[in-house]
Amino acid sequence: MATTSFTKEIFFKEPEAIKRFNEVFEDDNPKRPINKDLGSDKTLERGKKLLNQLSWCNSNKEAILTKAKSLYQMITQGKANEKLKARCCDFLLDEELYKEYNT
Repeated sequence: MATTSFTKEIFFKEPEAIKRFNEVFEDDNPKRPINKDLGSDKTLERGKKLLNQLSWCNSNKEAILTKAKSLYQMITQGKANEKLKARCCDFLLDEELYKEYNT
């Protein structure tokens, strides 16, 4: 399996942010529970809903990908109507910003 490594610099403007960042990496044990509701009925129900959504997405993968490709082509080739353009992201701008971020 191929792996990718990358380097990103992190800049902190606030001294408190530097302090907090260092605290996170000092100790592997969390200072407090990450989620107080972990294991509650509400959290379990939400987990079940998310699993149902994931299952549906996996079952309908091909249709989702086909519609996504069609939408991408309509938007990038200027074939979409104005209402669709208004509520859809600018894929070309997103791709340009992605390339800028990753260089």
